[in-house]
Amino acid sequence: DELVLNAGETYQGSFVLPYKEGADYITIRSSRWADLPPAGRRAGPEHAALMPKLIPANNSTAAVRVGEAERDLGGAVNFTNDTITMSGWPYWNYGYNEGNRNSCRVFGGALPGGMTPNTPYYMRDKSGNTFKVAMSPSGATIDLLDPGTAVGMRCTLVDNGHHYRLQGLEITTIDGDPTLYNLVEMGTGTENSYEAVPHHIELDRVYVHGRYGQNGPRICVFLNASFSTIRDSYIADCAQAGYESKGIALLQSPGPLDIVNNYIHGGSINLLIGGGRPRVEGLINGDRGRIAITRNYFHSPMRY
Repeated sequence: DELVLNAGETYQGSFVLPYKEGADYITIRSSRWADLPPAGRRAGPEHAALMPKLIPANNSTAAVRVGEAERDLGGAVNFTNDTITMSGWPYWNYGYNEGNRNSCRVFGGALPGGMTPNTPYYMRDKSGNTFKVAMSPSGATIDLLDPGTAVGMRCTLVDNGHHYRLQGLEITTIDGDPTLYNLVEMGTGTENSYEAVPHHIELDRVYVHGRYGQNGPRICVFLNASFSTIRDSYIADCAQAGYESKGIALLQSPGPLDIVNNYIHGGSINLLIGGGRPRVEGLINGDRGRIAITRNYFHSPMRY
């Protein structure tokens, strides 16, 4: 499948590449893809007119986001017709709870019948703040036998995106209101199982950048994925004052990753692998493949 965006047009939003069935790629590309440099040559600022421009919905969200991660979901929990509905404010959890990774557990009250505390479950059929649970990413959903009284719960979200190609796109910040955090987010680094890591994502001849003189983004491409590639692309002006800004950064990836023939500039660090403890138990970056960094041009312009 292919989604063609008009070159020269601006698309604003928080664009999520969702979980899907199958192992075929969905390609999102420029309408002038054929006019861009051929494979093996970099696209960059001089080709921006041949690209559609994607900007985020606001300064706190990524323009393109792939995958989800473990969350603490606050507020009340309602169990009806085998569907769990969370109310209250959901927020990311960055803590480490050694005994409860890959599990659903409650912070107060009890799980419904059919679920066992501290047992791995996976979210299925998620829509907004409602979802069902299963024992495996693709397994059957569980019949909930009684309503339960849980008042807060943590689960692994496994609606991880996979098999997407982004070709010939410009991805940048809002002019005058730059992105505070990540501009492209391929996973969050909080995934707590190999199955939850986004995979098979390709960035091909894309132009991902901040705006010189404006304060952001902190990270241009947050690459917490496996079986993924960034090639022939231009990643620049990823700089936020007072922070360790990066062009490409990843906290955890089992690999393989290929970062090939790109221009890469980050305000403090051009490329960072690691820098935090993996959430997947036992993961060492690249332990299920490789992390290959070849023919890139790392640059720190004097104006920074």
